[in-house]
Amino acid sequence: MFCSKCGSSLKEGDLFCPICGGSVEPTVSNNSEINNLGTNNTKVSYASFGKRFVAYILDALIVYGATFLALVLIFAIMIMNGYSEAQLDELVLSESMLIIENSIYFILLTVYVSVFHSSSKQATFGKMAMKIKVTDMDGKRITFGKAFLRELATYISAFTLFIGYLMAAFTEKKQALHDIMVATLVVEK
Repeated sequence: MFCSKCGSSLKEGDLFCPICGGSVEPTVSNNSEINNLGTNNTKVSYASFGKRFVAYILDALIVYGATFLALVLIFAIMIMNGYSEAQLDELVLSESMLIIENSIYFILLTVYVSVFHSSSKQATFGKMAMKIKVTDMDGKRITFGKAFLRELATYISAFTLFIGYLMAAFTEKKQALHDIMVATLVVEK
């Protein structure tokens, strides 16, 4: 089987060309086998920028909530270990607190996204609510390692003044920069 756009060789079951990224019409055998995207001879529907953005906001709220609970737990432990109110007030107003809070958020977000994107649901709670999921270029579930690298690559999308994220509104497969970097797609369920 060969790509109709660039002519490169394809493996059986590929939904996208590994060279040019062009979509491949899935073929169905006589026993009506269903491909990994849950479709039966239908084209892949890529998740819109709007759905991805709403999913991101929902996930950020979840992780901010978990971060707040972690900070409450840390302060409770500090109080039980004899920290005075003045010491706690000093910590809250210090730059150290901002570093602690951001570190907790970064760790929780990275673990949350990596675990859920590599799970059988292939989606975080925000993506589940928007009925979208993350796949590899063949429409298959991604590994934890790939999900972890994808999450780290989102920081590159952010460091480009968020242009890396905005690319999802303009690219053919609605891929953001981090999706392109690790060869993933966000598709409708």
